[in-house]
Amino acid sequence: MEIYWLSPTDIESTEIARYSSQILPFIAREACVAGVDDCATGGNPEWWSSHAAGNLQEEKRARGQAPLPVYHIGNHFLHLPIYKRSLQEPGIVVLHDVNLIDLARALTDDQGDADDWMKLM
Repeated sequence: MEIYWLSPTDIESTEIARYSSQILPFIAREACVAGVDDCATGGNPEWWSSHAAGNLQEEKRARGQAPLPVYHIGNHFLHLPIYKRSLQEPGIVVLHDVNLIDLARALTDDQGDADDWMKLM
């Protein structure tokens, strides 16, 4: 199985990034982690060794065998690009917070409707 891990990657900014950096080496023992991305900087973070990431071949993608996206979403603006990507491509969403008010505020600010976040609640 190939998975594509989408989570914040700045381990100094979010606990979810630290969690990802700690758990991914163990997941990589059982599955091919095809990439780690925060959807903002585009690519594997420094803490994820590139030799551990599996290389997807274009023919696999053409046959519909792309990796399973696993989206890690929490209540922080750094999760906004991951949230947007999850709306475009089906996958598994892992919610790390029960309260997503700050994420909703970041979304409406990003869309230019700063006061519309309450409508999302």
